[in-house]
This record gives sequence, C-alpha cells and structure tokens, in this order.
Amino acid sequence: MNPHPTKLTEAAEPPRPETAAPRELTLRWAWVLLGAITVVHVLLGARGTGLRHTVHVGLAAFYLAPIVMAAKARGARTGAVFAGAASLLYLAHVALRDPAPWPSLLDELAVVAGFVTVGLLVGSLTTDAERRRDERDRVLLAANRSEVRSALDGLVIALGARDPALAEHSRRVADLAELVAHELGLDRSQRAAAHLAGLLHDVGKIGLGDDVLHSDQQLSPEQWAKIHDHPRIAADLVRSVGGDDDLAEAVLAHHECPDGSGYPRGLRDAEIPPLARVLRVADIFVAITEARHYRPAAPPDSALEELRAMAPARVDVAALAALESVIAKGWWAPGHLGRHVELAAATCGLEIVAAKGGCHEAQ
Repeated sequence: MNPHPTKLTEAAEPPRPETAAPRELTLRWAWVLLGAITVVHVLLGARGTGLRHTVHVGLAAFYLAPIVMAAKARGARTGAVFAGAASLLYLAHVALRDPAPWPSLLDELAVVAGFVTVGLLVGSLTTDAERRRDERDRVLLAANRSEVRSALDGLVIALGARDPALAEHSRRVADLAELVAHELGLDRSQRAAAHLAGLLHDVGKIGLGDDVLHSDQQLSPEQWAKIHDHPRIAADLVRSVGGDDDLAEAVLAHHECPDGSGYPRGLRDAEIPPLARVLRVADIFVAITEARHYRPAAPPDSALEELRAMAPARVDVAALAALESVIAKGWWAPGHLGRHVELAAATCGLEIVAAKGGCHEAQ
C-alpha cells in the first residue's frame, strides 16, 4: 500500500480578471435611471393628448434603457428582474393616472411584455457571449500554460544535462516540498507550485563551473559570490520563459533565513514567501540525507535534528513541523532516497555548511 497521498500537480483554474466593480456601477446607474424615469412619469400626471401624450409614450419606451443596462451587466436573470421592476412601476403609474384603465389594458400589457422580452433577450445574448468568451479564454490559457510548462520543463532538462545528480536532487526536493505543502493544508494550486519550485530551485546553477559545482575544497570569496547568485539567476530564468511571479519569488527566496542571514536579499520572517519556506526545509532535509563522495547519507532522524537546531532562526518553524509530520507518517520512506544514493554518491558535489550554524547551502 502506497503511504503517499495522491499527488496533485495540475494548477487550479485561475479566476477571470475582476469585473465586479464596473458591473456593480452599471447596475447602480440602472436603478437610478429606472427611478428617475418613474419620477418624471409621475410628475407629468395624466397622459392627455399632444405633446404630453408623446412624452409619456417616450418615457415608457425609455424604461428599456435600464433594463438593457442591467441585462448586459448581469445576464438574463437580472434583466428579468429589472423588466419586472419596470413593469410594476409602469403599471402602478397607469393605475394612479386612470382609476379605471381597462379600455387600454391590452396596450399596457403589450408594453410590459416588451419590457420582459427585451430583458430576457438581451440577458440571454450577454450570457451566451460571455460563455463563448470564457471558452475562448480557456483555450488560449491552456495553450499558454502548455507553452510555459514546456519551457519550464526545458530548464529542468537543461539542469539534468549539466549535472544529472543535481537534477535528481531537485526532483527529490520537489516531491518532498509538495508533501510538506500538503501537510500545511495548502490548496491544490499551491501544492503544484511547491512541486514545480522544487524542480526549478537550482536551475541557476546551470552556468556554474565545475570548480564551483564539484569542488571539494573551501570555496573562495569569488566562488561564494557565484553560489549566492544562483537563486537570482534561477528566478530570472523562470520569469524569462513565462513563469509567474509567485513561482519566481519562491525560487529566489529558497535560501533566505528568518533571522535575515540568508541570501540573496537577506529577507526576514514574513518577508519570505510561504512557498520559499516550504522549499527551504525540503531542500536542506534532502541535502543532508543524500550521499556525497566525501560522506555517506545521513538518516532522516539526524537530518531532522540538524533542522531543529537551525530553528527558529534559520528555518521556518511551521514548515519544519509539517516536514516532521510527513516523515512521521511515513510518506517519505527511506526507500525514496535509496534508489538515488548510488548516483548521488558518484556525481553530486560538495554540501557546504557555513561555519557556526550559518545557512545551509546544498549544491
């Protein structure tokens, strides 16, 4: 029986751009216009003949304006509501104007029927147009997502070509980051983003030379500067192929520490994006439990102990608690690491731990 929860890596459908405010404004103006027409109608008094009769007829027709406005703003249902309101106001005016309106009742009902017909027709056309627009947008969005995801996958492939072990590390970090995000109660799209951020967090190391990436000696200040710049390069690469800002920010901040001692920007506490906090604990845990050519893989318990020693100054407490829960539930079994140990031991570079408890740097 697989202890893993089902992996969900497809992003949820994003909401359409916000249009509520303009529609609500249109709806308010429709109510205002409906009331204004009724007031003028009442003030004119009896229908009479000549110019007054013409004005009455025109005002009755003008009721169509707020009905159309409402139907275009909210569709057939709202159009019907406004048509009903206009009909009641119109018939009330007719009743006040003529206590016995029976001779012209059919004419008045015809006017009301026109209100309802226009409201339903315009509303239905608006709803149908919006449905077609939504379908078009979904097709365009799906095509755009496919292109962006292909480009992001290309970055992962490039990382694997540059250093297969680094790509394997990234895949393990992605799996674990998604599990930690799941344990934190993050939604489907955030879990998918955590997984994708894990795959991409080290793509900035593509351009690092072997003297940095595979060094078993103490790095020089110049080499450290290159290491410290890899999150920024990774974020720039993600943005350059169409990745969204949240994904790029998670990649950029995955080496930031709550006490501000991280890099590249020295962010503190809440300044660090939530996905970056998840990514950080997953990255450190995986790095410690991977075999290196100069040391064997550490067991999960040792990795957790080291992470606990780093909290709360250098890792997020909530993310660490979620990671501990993932391990305790057996979702991250030792076998998940075992199939990667041989490759990691043969090809993976140096893991550097800054002196006296500085921020972890897994290469």
